[in-house]
Amino acid sequence: MEGLRRGRRRRLDRPGRRVREAQRPLNRSYPARGEARLRRMSAEIVDNPDRSRYEARVDGAVAAYLEYDRHEHFTAFPHTEVNRAYRGQGLGSMLVRQALDDVRESGDKAYPLCPYVKSWLGKHPEYDDVLYRS
Repeated sequence: MEGLRRGRRRRLDRPGRRVREAQRPLNRSYPARGEARLRRMSAEIVDNPDRSRYEARVDGAVAAYLEYDRHEHFTAFPHTEVNRAYRGQGLGSMLVRQALDDVRESGDKAYPLCPYVKSWLGKHPEYDDVLYRS
């Protein structure tokens, strides 16, 4: 049992009940959720102006999208959606980064309405110059 870490332990004091222990090796590294699959997957981020959204396409199919509304002084981002099969693999982050890079390049400002975009911007202060401030 050396080299194993004990996980959650459940002990019942009644006679005849066993102690249950979950164990895993100490030296094993566990990849983040979806990390191994993301290495094999290649996503293409495209702007679809007909539908007013950025799309992440995996093998030609839309796996995620980020909606936008262009206004005179800013671009609003009201909604982000990631297909359940592709969640946790960084597609949302790739979409937001591409959209904000395009906003920055055009000289426009971004107005995040979507909670995911707001959260993402909170973790990436290098995009503070792109935020719309009224």
